Amino acid sequence: MARIVTLLLVVIRAMGENDAEADDEGENANEEFARMELEPDAWHETEAGYYLDCPECGSPATLDNVIEKGRCNAYLGDQRDWMEVDVSDLSCTAKLRLELAYTSDE
Repeated sequence: MARIVTLLLVVIRAMGENDAEADDEGENANEEFARMELEPDAWHETEAGYYLDCPECGSPATLDNVIEKGRCNAYLGDQRDWMEVDVSDLSCTAKLRLELAYTSDE
């Protein structure tokens, strides 16, 4: 039995002013989604944990910020000691979330 597990980074960009309407899955009808399959080289590791590069602004997006706040470090102004990039110089509007995709051959 073959199983395929894929981790996806979902980038959400606002498409309009009205954020009140949601579709059947609870997602905003005025937002555009882009799903990216994360390859092993997309993950970076530091002593403090894991991070990805934000696909919109390029700043680090620490795993805890993506999971807890849905944003990269530039949007949050969350500068960490280990970062080589000054996130205060960056601007970002992307909302981020992780999805786990799973398939099974039976």
